[in-house]
Amino acid sequence: MLFVFPSLVHLAYNMTYISFFPLCFLTALFGYPIILLIFFCPLFEILKIVGFLATKGELKINWMIEILYLSTSLFLIAITISYYIFHKLYEYDAKKHERVKQFFKEILIYSGPFLWIAVPVLYTYLTFDEMGDIPFTCPHDYDYSSTVVLSACDIRLANLICMWAFPTLCSLYLISISLLTLISKGYNKGDEVMIEDYYNEDIIVGGTTFSSEGEIKMI
Repeated sequence: MLFVFPSLVHLAYNMTYISFFPLCFLTALFGYPIILLIFFCPLFEILKIVGFLATKGELKINWMIEILYLSTSLFLIAITISYYIFHKLYEYDAKKHERVKQFFKEILIYSGPFLWIAVPVLYTYLTFDEMGDIPFTCPHDYDYSSTVVLSACDIRLANLICMWAFPTLCSLYLISISLLTLISKGYNKGDEVMIEDYYNEDIIVGGTTFSSEGEIKMI
């Protein structure tokens, strides 16, 4: 045990600095913004619709794609809240808790590509020229017909940024977590080999060899 203990300490040290702190960092960098975007995306979409309606027909709304994207955004909120409720409800029931996790995991796996990629691509394509001659970045030195149109343009730009930031951050978060998992497994494997080597070493004390198999040999 005396020879195994340093390796166990080394293993705990690696797991602490390779898994826990990077995980916290990645969660702060990607996870929390993702949670905020889950709520900001539908908020800016609603504000965009209100802003376009305020122009009294000067800016046209493609209701089909707007409703589709708004429904998609609200669906993510519904999934998030539902998971939290069921997580708390079955927190002390291991089997049901695992079923809930698996259920929501399958929903995200099968709906993720559609929600995160297909809808934003379709939305961007169908609303690409909805501002007419107004530049995409909504420069304030442009000659707008009214301040209402300028505000609607700014809200539209913020809406697009949020819409694309969400799948981008989700992808980066998943990639980072996957790489972190591989790194952690590599360190774990290395420490397991180190522990095994400690067990397999022969110990020599005062001319007597104590083998790893329990044999005692006199030199």
